Amino acid sequence: MEKTGTGYLRVRASTANGALPVEGASVIVISDNENGEGGTVIATLRTDSSGLTPTISVAAPPKSLSLKPRSPEKPYSTVNIQVSADGYYTVENVGVPVFDGTLSQQNVNLIPRSDAGEYPDEGIIINEDTGDGTIYGGER
Repeated sequence: MEKTGTGYLRVRASTANGALPVEGASVIVISDNENGEGGTVIATLRTDSSGLTPTISVAAPPKSLSLKPRSPEKPYSTVNIQVSADGYYTVENVGVPVFDGTLSQQNVNLIPRSDAGEYPDEGIIINEDTGDGTIYGGER
């Protein structure tokens, strides 16, 4: 698929179900290869006092693809986003869509670490590509 367009991505890291921004979170944006293998790091970012990263550009298929019904090609690119911050579990969002000419904001809810052991040490993986927001613990 030729990626001749450009989409835009911004990440918002927060806790308490979006009520509190997380400043200084590390955000890594990785291209999502179609073959399922690891992608290339597109950007490494930090969140500001509002929990927002700077907006980055992401190569995307042209928006004209979305006008073709039943096209076998996805009219968007997908990226994987890893967010980590001291005192929180690492969260990875997999298959985040980015469309040509559109600003996508990915909201990531960070969960504070506790001694209760509710989540695995490896972090939390959320698959955006399943359409149901499936949450996986640890390794995929």
